[in-house]
Amino acid sequence: MFNLIVETQNGERLDFSQVRDKYDILSVDGLTSPDTNINTSSLYYTDGCLVNSMRAEKRNIVINLNIKSPIETNRLELYKFFACKAKITLYWTNDSRDVYIKGIIEKFETNLFDKVQQPQISIICPQPYFISTTEDVIGFTDNESLFEFPFSIPDMGITMGEGKGRISQLVDVGEANTGIIVKITAVGGAVTNPSITNRTTGDTFTINYTMSANQQIVINSNAGEKSIYLYTESSKKNFLSKRKYGTKWITCVPGYNDFYYTAESGSANMQVEFIVNKKYQGV
Repeated sequence: MFNLIVETQNGERLDFSQVRDKYDILSVDGLTSPDTNINTSSLYYTDGCLVNSMRAEKRNIVINLNIKSPIETNRLELYKFFACKAKITLYWTNDSRDVYIKGIIEKFETNLFDKVQQPQISIICPQPYFISTTEDVIGFTDNESLFEFPFSIPDMGITMGEGKGRISQLVDVGEANTGIIVKITAVGGAVTNPSITNRTTGDTFTINYTMSANQQIVINSNAGEKSIYLYTESSKKNFLSKRKYGTKWITCVPGYNDFYYTAESGSANMQVEFIVNKKYQGV
């Protein structure tokens, strides 16, 4: 079983599970893995070819519907959700996926003179991957708890936690290459030149700045959304200029990625969160 919901830019929703008295979904095409565009060059002196580049193509989703009586009224209602050039969000839910994808209406076709009207709606999705509707938030700090029961406190006191200097964490990003949101917070002291490394890809991202206690830096490396901001209490400041020259935006490959963080000094004061919406090839 599946359910399909269409959402307009104004937030209006058409939930097909709630309008079965008006429409039947006959089929939905374009839900599997996107096509790959592979750019090659022929090799003059040997067999085969040289691969220059490759990328996933845009996704084309085609919805075929059956309109029930009163046909004209129900067809006109569809125009509100599938208007020419309109930007929409499609939500798809089944036993294994709860995802969304953004698209633009390419065309709405039907024969007005057929007794049974079965429109075909074509939607172009510039970014071809389905995205999880829920965020995964993976947080970790540089301190390892040493607090256990039972215990007694000697005269010289006890250590409640221990800074380990560098921490590694595995983050699952789904089935497609993607960026990630990283939040770095200075807790209890200064942090100088914090650095995040994806050891799976070898990408390292460094900020040239000394953070004061309670300041937070948010790095977004998602395509089309790349940004760095510094948050100090209620203020927000664009921090792109503090990106270390030559440093690489963090990218993630399908599956688990091994992240590692450190700082020139104060790594024990770092609290790091990774925020990711998993991407999927299809449903």
